[in-house]
Amino acid sequence: MIKPTIAHVSFLLFCSKETLGAGLFTDRDFFYFSTGEMEQELLSIKTLQSFESFVEKNEEAFTNSYVKLLDFIDSYISVNTVGSQEKFCTLNAFLKKRIENPAIVAGFNTMISKLRCYGIIPSRINLSAIGIHFGMTSDDISTMLCFAGMEPICAKDKLESVLIFAIEYAIIQNPDMEFSNTFLLKQYTKNPDMKEKCDEIIRKFEMAEYRFDNNTDLYEYIIDALFHFDSHITDEMLYLLGENNSSKKV
Repeated sequence: MIKPTIAHVSFLLFCSKETLGAGLFTDRDFFYFSTGEMEQELLSIKTLQSFESFVEKNEEAFTNSYVKLLDFIDSYISVNTVGSQEKFCTLNAFLKKRIENPAIVAGFNTMISKLRCYGIIPSRINLSAIGIHFGMTSDDISTMLCFAGMEPICAKDKLESVLIFAIEYAIIQNPDMEFSNTFLLKQYTKNPDMKEKCDEIIRKFEMAEYRFDNNTDLYEYIIDALFHFDSHITDEMLYLLGENNSSKKV
């Protein structure tokens, strides 16, 4: 009996380079599936033939997710490096400015490198953490998770409900964060559907005539919310955000 893993699937799909073409951006809607259901289906596979059938059945979903996920993350890397006021030259320079622990910086760099070179999809919490470092809204984190073949950020999950609350409240206080992200994201993404989504958000701001006069910091507000949430479930996220869990407020 074989026990194929998600890594096996990612590797096989990465090797099928002919499937990673520009045509992957033509669909109007992206597909996401339950990672729990996928895991159960993988664990039920008992033969190589069944495994090959599973890969073939899900090939389009996996390859679409991989290419769109990489484009989305690369676009946000550009937003926070060449598109930022501080003009960071690289992702590594950006992360080192935000995170004191070199192990975390190295971990994120390795995560992005494995995604780019081998198509290995990062874990849900690592994607959420890098999204926070990039200053993503909850909608953008959900989009990124969907591109990774995961379900959107969920209010029923204790940790993610804290993130949703903190992000949404910070954006209400300072709508400029969402507008700036959207404006810059449009400049860097190669995904035409994402460009169209950015245009819709920009039009919303133009019609509403928002006044951008609040300096609420999204990252700091999320950190504060996580520190005040009395639960061990926030410990890993705080670590990935470069914060000292021992100073958590209870």
